[in-house]
Amino acid sequence: MARFIHTADWQLGMTRHFLSPEEQGKFTAARIDAIDTIGTLAATKDCPFVVVCGDVFETNSVPKRVITRALEAMGSHSGCEFWLLPGNHDHAGPGSVFNSEVFNEYLPGNVKVMATSGEYVTVSGDRIIAAPWHSKRPSSDLVVRAVAEWSKGSSGDQAAKKGGGACAVIVAGHGQTMTFGGESEATAGPPPIQLREIEEYVQRGTVQYVALGDRHSTTRVGDTGRIHFSGAPEPTDFGEVDSGNALVVDVDDSKCVVDSVKIAKWEFHDLSGDLTSIEDCERFAGMMKALPNKSRTILRYSLAGQVPIHAKAWLDGQLSTLAETFAAFFVHERTSDLITVPDEIDLDEMSLSGFALEAASELEERARRPGEEAVIAREALVLLYRLSRSGH
Repeated sequence: MARFIHTADWQLGMTRHFLSPEEQGKFTAARIDAIDTIGTLAATKDCPFVVVCGDVFETNSVPKRVITRALEAMGSHSGCEFWLLPGNHDHAGPGSVFNSEVFNEYLPGNVKVMATSGEYVTVSGDRIIAAPWHSKRPSSDLVVRAVAEWSKGSSGDQAAKKGGGACAVIVAGHGQTMTFGGESEATAGPPPIQLREIEEYVQRGTVQYVALGDRHSTTRVGDTGRIHFSGAPEPTDFGEVDSGNALVVDVDDSKCVVDSVKIAKWEFHDLSGDLTSIEDCERFAGMMKALPNKSRTILRYSLAGQVPIHAKAWLDGQLSTLAETFAAFFVHERTSDLITVPDEIDLDEMSLSGFALEAASELEERARRPGEEAVIAREALVLLYRLSRSGH
């Protein structure tokens, strides 16, 4: 029985344009911290090695400090081997981070790079069949090709005849898959992994587990239960269904048990609201306030509907305060369409007179017209309302 950690898509050195420099520093540090969490998990679960299936680094030109801190984090878990597979972000071609002077200078003995296609033997005697990337656009299915070439050799023949023997054969690959129906799950880009072909190797017992990277959400694919995307250990963007995990895998010829362990500390959230009243605004703000872990949460919100000025002014005040509590907090402009409509209550509550009243009346008239001028007028009315109520 082989036991190991399957992970991928660390994306070390990733930057997000919506993060301030201070929050970006925390975001970067969390991805390094995830390495330590994985190493600790491996020790706790008695896993002698970790397989990292591509995109260890965000690019081949990440800063020196990202490389050294990553290697330091892996090296601190000297009782565990870390097997790194180059992916599309950090391919093993010219200029590879894995060939850089700083990487090789600080490379600890327990960190191994699978820079060439073929077989690697782990500290436990289990074998990894690696399918590394050497460019951003390979011309063929690297995973099926690697397994096919390996299975033709003497070790591959023995594995097929013995069903893997006492040690497991693990495939390490990166990329999207081709479904049984013949449809690619990647809309464009390099040739996808042929799921039908790789499952045939699994069903014959040539390999016992296929560890994949590139999809950032933890996903089981195929029918055997032995092919998985681990997902990213920290989320990278909105829309990821189940990221933030590492997989603890127990596998041999007769069974395969995959335990998904949540390790992420950061979260991405999308919230949307269709608002028509102050009560709707209060409920929407309450949803935001109820979110935990705000200092490590990136929140994008979308608003639609029509609300009176006093409701919009109240909501703007809430949003302004909430923005200070989240790591990042912004409106999704493309999907938002909240219209402010003045009513009698709004104007009465302003308690304006003289020039201010004349200005408010003119803005109200313009706010009811179509076009961009109306949008500006509505926002001006909201601001005027907030200013007139600031002393209350």
